[in-house]
Amino acid sequence: MKKMQILAKVDAHVENCVALVAMLGLLVSTLNTIVCKESEIDKSYLCCGPPFSKEPKSMETLPLEEHETILSAWFKQACTTNASMDGHHLKEKALHVAAHLGINSFQASNGWINCFKKRHDLVYKTMLGESSIVNPETVMDWTSEELPKIINGYRSKDIFNNDETGLFYNLLSSKTLTYKGDSCHDGTKSKQRVTVLLGCNADGIEKLHPLEIGK
Repeated sequence: MKKMQILAKVDAHVENCVALVAMLGLLVSTLNTIVCKESEIDKSYLCCGPPFSKEPKSMETLPLEEHETILSAWFKQACTTNASMDGHHLKEKALHVAAHLGINSFQASNGWINCFKKRHDLVYKTMLGESSIVNPETVMDWTSEELPKIINGYRSKDIFNNDETGLFYNLLSSKTLTYKGDSCHDGTKSKQRVTVLLGCNADGIEKLHPLEIGK
């Protein structure tokens, strides 16, 4: 049973605590602990939002429920655009909606974010895009047969390997919040990048100064 529900029953049975303990099936010490932490529980309730229940809603919970509804609709819409989102984006939007609704007591804490994710079955997933597949047998054949012939007669410190890579400095995270069970694909990625040439010797002792090509 939720702590807020327990506190509500305590208020209704304040003159008959013995019967209340029997009805709830709790230890007296457990009930006393919940009652002593009533202010902390109320604060957490305001920050994290109300749990889903079929009990009549009070006027105080209506703004929080509207906040939850708006935020959930926004998240669903964002998912249809394949936008990358994390806890920071969710927090910013939650605070914006709360300010619009005039919920001054709302705080988008880490606890609230975790509760929101649980209420809506949200998880972090890696966004899948195009990927190239290299035949492992081809790699094994080259490293075992061709490579020894190439480096024969050279010391490890005199063997260098260079390779170029793209540095996408405006690229968003490959992980995003999404619903459990949904497939996860990325949308349009930023193409802004520079090309970097990196190199070092086989011993890993000497690293070449990186070369950069780009605007």
